[in-house]
Amino acid sequence: MLNDKPTDPAANLAVGKFCCFAKGDWVTGIPMLALGNDNELKQLAAQELVPPEDVLALGDGWWSIADQQEEVAAQRVRLHAVHWYKKAVPALSGLSKAKIEKRISDATESDFLVASREVTAYKAFEPSHVPPTSDR
Repeated sequence: MLNDKPTDPAANLAVGKFCCFAKGDWVTGIPMLALGNDNELKQLAAQELVPPEDVLALGDGWWSIADQQEEVAAQRVRLHAVHWYKKAVPALSGLSKAKIEKRISDATESDFLVASREVTAYKAFEPSHVPPTSDR
């Protein structure tokens, strides 16, 4: 579908989510999410395509998305939020800094091992495992 219509919003959303949430390939997936039809993901992805002004808000946005996902996808999204949180920490202080440092610690301790190994449950989403349909 993307070969025929590279700007198709639904296809970009599906492939972008697969790249980011299942494979952890944010470099490939972010531009696709920015073309997708999920407004929240589209906005966060668009912020990443230019130097973000508020890295803390970007990290919070991805953390919020993680809360809406299933286990492995949530873990990958949290680790992506940590990427932005680490950039925000030097400018933080007090309770804000403690909150973000705790999130970083929690995410890297509990999520890293699961999110960085191969997850066979997502094989069903790979194009080679999609069953043929009658209109192909």
